[in-house]
Amino acid sequence: MTTPITVLMTVYNNGKYLREAIQSVLAQTFRDFEFLIIDDASQDNSVEIIKEFEDKRIRLVLQEKNLGQTPSLNHGLELAKGEYVARIDADDIAHPERIEKQFEFAKAAPANFAAVGACFTFIDSNGRSIFSPKATCEATDMVWHLLFTSPIAHPSAFLKKEAVVSVGGYDPRFRYVQDQILWTRLLFKNFGIYNMEGLPLMQVRLHPDSATHKGKEAREKEAVLALKEVLESLFGFKIDAEEAKDFHNLMTGSAPLDKQAKEKSVAWLQKCYQKLLPTKAIALPWGRTLLRLALFGKNVGFSLRLRFLFWAVRDNGLHIFQTRSLSQMWQGLRYFILLRRAS
Repeated sequence: MTTPITVLMTVYNNGKYLREAIQSVLAQTFRDFEFLIIDDASQDNSVEIIKEFEDKRIRLVLQEKNLGQTPSLNHGLELAKGEYVARIDADDIAHPERIEKQFEFAKAAPANFAAVGACFTFIDSNGRSIFSPKATCEATDMVWHLLFTSPIAHPSAFLKKEAVVSVGGYDPRFRYVQDQILWTRLLFKNFGIYNMEGLPLMQVRLHPDSATHKGKEAREKEAVLALKEVLESLFGFKIDAEEAKDFHNLMTGSAPLDKQAKEKSVAWLQKCYQKLLPTKAIALPWGRTLLRLALFGKNVGFSLRLRFLFWAVRDNGLHIFQTRSLSQMWQGLRYFILLRRAS
C-alpha cells in the first residue's frame, strides 16, 4: 500500500481507552493513511479490541516480548510506509481534522521541516476537559522550553520520517523524555520543529495508569540528562552532571538546594538567557519563567524572589503583569503542575 502518512500507535495494556483512541483515528477527514499499531506484548484485552476493527488501513504488529515504548516506536519507524508519521497514544483522542490540518502544514513548511505539534486539551479518565495549555510556537521560545520540558506534545506530533531517522530515531536509553531528546537533536541538525496555533487537535488523557504517572525517580534522572544535552548541543555550554541536576532542581523544586548550589543554578539560568538574547524574542519567555519561580518556586527564598521579580520587570517592563502575560504564565504553571503531579 502506497500512502503519504503512517499513523503510529504503540499499545501496552491499554484496553480501557483503546477503542476510543482507534475510533478517533479511523474517523479522520483525511483518509489516505496506514494505521500501524505496535502491540508491545499486552497481557490484557488490547489485541482483541484491535482485531474488532476490520478497517483495511490497520496493520497490527505483535511483539513477542515487552520492549517498552521507545524501542516500539523505533520498530514502528522502521516499518512505517508513509513519508510522514503521525503519533498518537493509545489512551488519547484525535480531533477529526487533525491529520488533514497537520499534513497541510507539513506540505507548506520549509524544506527542513521535521515535526509539528498541535494544541491539545487535557482530559481526565472520564473524558472531561481539564484545560488547554497555550502552544509554544515562536522558535526561540521552543528552545527555551526545552530547558524544562518538551515544547511539543508527543501524542500530537506529526513527523517527517526521513528527518527523524537521520538523527537516529528515538534514543532507546530514554523511556520518559525520548521526545524531548528527539526535538533537541533535530534542532541541533538544523531541522525545523513547530507547533500549530488554533483550536486543540488532540485530547491528551491524564489517568493513574498512564505512562506520565509512573517512574518518578527514573523520570527525574532522564530529565537531568535531557537538560544537560540541551545545554551542551543547543546552547554550546559544558556542564557537569551535578550542576545539571542542581539547575533542574532549581527549576522544578524536585529536591532542596544549598545556597552555593542555588546561586550556581541561578547563574546557569542567566547564561541561558544571555545566550538567546541576540534573538530579541527571549525577554517574555524569560520573564514568565522568572515570575513562575518568584511566585511558586520551592527552592527560592525571599531575597531571590525579589531578584527574579526585579529582573522580570527590568527586561519586560510592567506589561509583564498584564492579564495576557499572567494568563499565559498561569497556563504554563498549570501544565507544569499537572506533569509534576502525574510523575
